[in-house]
Formats: sequence, structure tokens, C-alpha cells
Amino acid sequence: MTFKEVVAELDATEKFGTNPSLNTIRKICRRLNNPQKDYSTIHVVGTNGKTSTARMISSILTHLGYKTGCYISPHTYSYIERIAVDNKYVSEDDFALYYEKIKPIVNELNNSPEVEVVTHFEILTSMAFLYFSRNRCDFVVLEAGMGGRWDATNLADSKVAVLTNVTKEHTRYLGDTIYKIAVEKAEVIKNKSNVVTGSSDIDVLKVLNKKCKEKDAKLYQFEKDFFIKNCQRKNNHRLAYVKGIYNDYSNIKINTISKYQCENAAMAITTTELFLERNLIKSKFIKNIMKSELLENSLLPVDFRGRLEIVAKSPTIVLDGSHNPGAMKKLVSEIKDNFKYGKFHLIFACFRDKDSERMLKIIWPILNNLDNLIITESESYRRTPYEKLYEISKDVEKEMRSDPLKEYKKVKIYKKDSISKSVDLALKLANKNDFICICGSFSNLPLAKKALNIKF
Repeated sequence: MTFKEVVAELDATEKFGTNPSLNTIRKICRRLNNPQKDYSTIHVVGTNGKTSTARMISSILTHLGYKTGCYISPHTYSYIERIAVDNKYVSEDDFALYYEKIKPIVNELNNSPEVEVVTHFEILTSMAFLYFSRNRCDFVVLEAGMGGRWDATNLADSKVAVLTNVTKEHTRYLGDTIYKIAVEKAEVIKNKSNVVTGSSDIDVLKVLNKKCKEKDAKLYQFEKDFFIKNCQRKNNHRLAYVKGIYNDYSNIKINTISKYQCENAAMAITTTELFLERNLIKSKFIKNIMKSELLENSLLPVDFRGRLEIVAKSPTIVLDGSHNPGAMKKLVSEIKDNFKYGKFHLIFACFRDKDSERMLKIIWPILNNLDNLIITESESYRRTPYEKLYEISKDVEKEMRSDPLKEYKKVKIYKKDSISKSVDLALKLANKNDFICICGSFSNLPLAKKALNIKF
């Protein structure tokens, strides 16, 4: 099969949604001789920052000389981004090859009474497990797709778990409170493992402390056990100074201007320390293996696709996959801190299970010089129809402008039935010193690049 044919088949399986069980992935892996047992793993869960943190951990381990796999989701521009070894994405040919290795098992199970249907994520996860095994990886970093308890990645027995943060998302599957969602995510914590978190939420910490006690695991918390001492912008990079568990790390170069990536870097460094402690060496040797000067350039290979990604200037055009209120707050903060511009033009589209109203409310008051809002939709089956989203945006504007304590100028709201038409309109409206931001979903970004004639 060609890569294009594989993509078409995989895309068609998205409609099957989520399977709240490890039964299917377990059956697939048994038929593959359990490839997930051939290497030691780190599990990354949370609401935001999972992909960046996972890639950073992988990059550090690669930099230290270990053959390291990294599995992330979703991808931004291509399926090959989901599976990487030593910072190199799987080739399109190999991706197709491993799909063909899994396909007979998928067909067998789909035609048997053993499972209802093999889902999109279960196929991809089993492909990744097998690819890392066949490529003889020492270590693998796994990003959960959703939640933790029933996520296909949870079949792996991880030595270290990372919970970046928790906000309300996927409430239909995970629960309608932060506490309930944290309970689902904390199920990735295994016996006698180490746990790293960036969360300071009382409910999240309550869940993590309880689960760690049950599993005889040890919890390490950001700004309690490890810290960021400094995070400066230098040209198009960030320089981070991180205080880890065993060492202080200065001049850590991060290939982005985003300040929030420094927190992800701190989690990645600390996780690597604790992972090496559990896998290879006595703790007294960690300081020698993870010397500060050795790690200075360890994060430079990490690209932050779809995360405050600057794709053009004059006007400045930024693509960002922010798809929930927490991510939107960070996006707004980064725009305020890092850019100067004339008018602001926002292209917005999101999935129907996302809190579009709250996201729009977040960006509206903070970016008070918002001039043009272009409502649109992506091509995903999960998209919110642009007409519905347009009505939501009109309601948000009415509510914001009715606030007697604040003044919001009238925003011109447009609606277009495609990302390409929205990009065309934004370019017509914008001057050279203006700012165009396309956000709301990762599914918007490939379409935006295509409309801008930018190679993925």
C-alpha cells in the first residue's frame, strides 16, 4: 500500500471514536508477541503540554546516547509525526509498511466476536509499539491520547509517569469535574514508579497523592521539588535555567519564543533524571551523566509544530493548535508578550466537543484590539459547523459588550465555509504590520498552510 492509501484508510477509522477498554489493544499486542515489553517506557498524560513534554524527554535521552522512541498524538501535519526514533520521524514508506503488518490482525479482530471494532488510536498505538521494538529502542516515551485508564498506551508498564496538568476536557468520557478527570489520568501510575506533575490544582494533587500511596510511588511536583529559576528570550529562542532533583541546569536552549515551554522543559529534565534513576544507575551517578553543560543543546532538535508557529511576516501569521480554554489562555499571553502589531485578525474554528464559547471569551477581552474575527470550519468530521459557531460568536460579542464595567469595541465578525477562504479574507483585510492568528484546533493548521502555499 502507498502512504496515501494508508492515510485514507486510517482517516476512515476515526468515526469509530474511543474504546474505553484495554481489551482490544491487549489482543493485538499478544498476536504481535507483546512488543511493548521490549523496552522501558515513560508515560505522559495531561490536558495541555503533553506532546511538547514527550518530545523534550525523548530528545534529552537521545542526546545522552540512548536510542529513544517517541509516540505522540494528535499529529499536526502528517501521520509520520506520531512515531519517531532519535528525533527522526518514521518515513512514509515505513509507516505504510507497519500499517500493513498490523492490518491482518485488525481485519481478523473486526471480523470476530472478540471485539466490537478496532479503533483509529488502537491501530496507531500498536503500529508504534511494533516499530519501536523492531528498531531496538532502549527507551520509549508514550503520550496518552485521552485520559489514561483506558488509553491504549496504558498497556505499557511505565517506570515514570508525567501528568502535565488537568483542565476540563472530554467530559463525556472522563468525568465532569477536575477531580474525576484526574482520577482517570492517574490510572497510568504503576507500582513503585516515579510521578512528575506540573499541576498545582488541589484536587489533582489530592488524587495523585492518594494514587501514589496506593502504588508505593513517589510524587515530584513543579515549584516544590523542581523549579524554573529563569526563562529568558534570546532572539528566536528561550534560555531556561532549571533546578532539577539532582542538578541545576543553565543555558538550556529551547527552539521557540514561548515562555510556557520552559515549564515543559523543567518537567522533561526532571522526568529524565528520575527515569535514569529507576532504570540504569544509582542516584549518586545522575549528576555525572546529566551534567548541565551536556544538556545545553539537548532540546534544540525539538520543533514545536502548531505551537505558536510563526509561518510568515508582513503581516505576521501565527498558527496555533490551542483547542481548549487552558491552551487559549497561554496563547493569548504569548501573543501579548512576544508581538507588536497594528490590527489583529483572528481565524477561529474548533471541534464540536470543545468549549468554543469560553475560548472566545478568553481571547476577546485580553486582546482588546481585536479587529476582525473570521469564523470558519475545518474538514474534520468532528468540526463545529461554521454557521453554528458564527451564532455562538455573535452571542459572545453581545455578552461582552453588555458588561457595564468594561468597554469592548465592536468587532467585525465574518463567516466563511473553509479555512482557505478565511485565509484569503484575512490577507485582504490585513496590512503589513498586522497580525493574523489561526487557532482553535490542530485540524485547522494543515489547511491553513495549504492555503498559504507553505510546505508541511
